[in-house]
Formats: sequence, structure tokens, C-alpha cells
Amino acid sequence: MEKAVFVYLQMENGMLKMNTHGLIERAATYAAHWNLPLSGMLISDQTPDKDVFSGIGLDAVYVFSNGGMAPYNVNRHGPALTRIIQELDIHALIGASGSCVDELFPWVSAALGTTMLSHVLRADKDRFFFAAFGGKAMVSVKYNGVGPYLFSCNLSGKKGKKTGGTTPVLIERQLPDPEAAGRTIRETAADNTHLDVSEAGFVVSGGRGMKTREGFALLAKLAEEVGGAVGATRAAVDEGLAPQYMQVGQTGKTICPDIYVACGISGAVQHLAGMAGSRVVVAINTDPQAPIFQHATYGVVGDATPILKEMNNLKGGGA
Repeated sequence: MEKAVFVYLQMENGMLKMNTHGLIERAATYAAHWNLPLSGMLISDQTPDKDVFSGIGLDAVYVFSNGGMAPYNVNRHGPALTRIIQELDIHALIGASGSCVDELFPWVSAALGTTMLSHVLRADKDRFFFAAFGGKAMVSVKYNGVGPYLFSCNLSGKKGKKTGGTTPVLIERQLPDPEAAGRTIRETAADNTHLDVSEAGFVVSGGRGMKTREGFALLAKLAEEVGGAVGATRAAVDEGLAPQYMQVGQTGKTICPDIYVACGISGAVQHLAGMAGSRVVVAINTDPQAPIFQHATYGVVGDATPILKEMNNLKGGGA
């Protein structure tokens, strides 16, 4: 087949993940740089209905299926994806930064002996750009390898829109039984009441300054009202105020929302590394000298709890 750029597609509850259209928009700009066609790739336990892919802006989607591919396990998906890349003429494989891709892609790059770049913000031909030092610097890397390129990209909160047009051609391939070095004993589902922080355009996060789980309940109420997600610092997670999957930062998730509201967050460099790509940052903290204010677009000096209560009351009252 002709050399092409591929988008690594992911599904959740029978539907494409919410950031899929934003991912394809980003991948399309990279494919244009290289003057190559853009296709999709999906590893699944079953072939989804073709209508799932309607209007996503791809001419073709390769579906590699095997009933043993669920639930996700890097020891199964890693060998499978490695084999797929070896069989297809892939110039670049692009995925959305997140817990799955950030584990899977490095596994595959090690198996292939190629280089994987994480959290890419943009690319220009063979030069890639990503943030470093908590967003204080922009690093430019030139890829001199023979490929395939393998990288994850940070997406803004805007999810992109369906492009319309025809449903892409589905090219179905059967995967051999996975050669797993391990197995999943138990899978615990996260709370899906709210959006994941890596997929939301509006994120309201809490730190140790929120003090109690009741404080985080105020964050959840605000997020629900505006269709956003709740995040947390590592300190808040360590103190049991929030679950680990909400964690934003160097040891948590790297996000890129349109609006990030930091409540009771001092602004440690490890946390800043995870939210540095936010377009607008609103900081609420009782300490006017808190480092978070140096990175904020707007700042409010005060206790976040009564401020959030007032915001929720205004929203609930229709203001």
C-alpha cells in the first residue's frame, strides 16, 4: 500500500472517544506537511458498525479485531500494534495523549527500535515542538530516524467537528490471538459521571486548599453545570480528597483545555507541567504570593469554597 499517516483511534462505550475529531484535525495538518494521505487505525475486540465512523474526515479506517483484545492490556495491545506497524507502510502514527497511548506507544517504540515523542504540541515537517520545564520553554526536536514516526499530541479542549461527507471505507483485518506476557485479573471502571480531564474544554481543579471532599463536590457541581471536568493536584489525591484519575500534573495527566480554573492550588512546578497548555487560566487562592498567579490569565485572592458556592448559586438561579 501507499505510505500514509495513521490516526490511532480509540473507542469508549461503543463510540469513538470525544477527542477523536480534534485528533483527526491535528493529524490532517501533519499529513499535509508530508503530502501524504491520512487513514485511521483501530484495535478492537469486535468490528464496530461503520456508521460510527461517518463524517470523521478519513477516507479509510483499518479495523484490526480479535475477541481477546478487551479489556485493554499493554501486554496484548503492544505486540498487536507492533505487528500492525510492521505490516503496513506507516510514515507516522499519531495518538491523543492519555493514559492508554502514553503507555502503549513507548512500549511499541521500544519493540520497533524507533523513537517516540510525547505530548507534541505541533509539528513542521520533521521538526516537532513540545513544552518543557512546566511550560516555561518550548523544545524543538528534529527527527533524524528512518521512522516510522510515533508520537502523541496534546489536544486543546475543542473536540473538532464532523466534516461530513461519506463514511470511510472499512478495511477489516483479523488479528491473531494475542501473545500476552501478562493478563488482566480485574478491571475497575472509573467514575464516568463527568468528562475525563484530558477531553474537556473546561476544567476546574482543586488542590489541598479545598480541604475536604465537600469542597471537591462544589467543583463537581460547577463542572456539571458548564459541561466540564474536575481535576486535582497530587497533594489533593494523596490526602484522599480526589481519586487518582483526576490528577493533573507531571505524574498525572497533561491537559490542554480552553479554560482552566485552579482552586486552592499553590502552583507547584509538577502541577504546572500538566496544565501549562491551558489557553485561559483562572486562579483562586488565599495567598496573593502563590506561584499559580504568575501563570494565571485572571486571579482572585480569596477562599475558593465561598466563591464556588456563590458561582453555583448564580448558575442555579439562572443568572
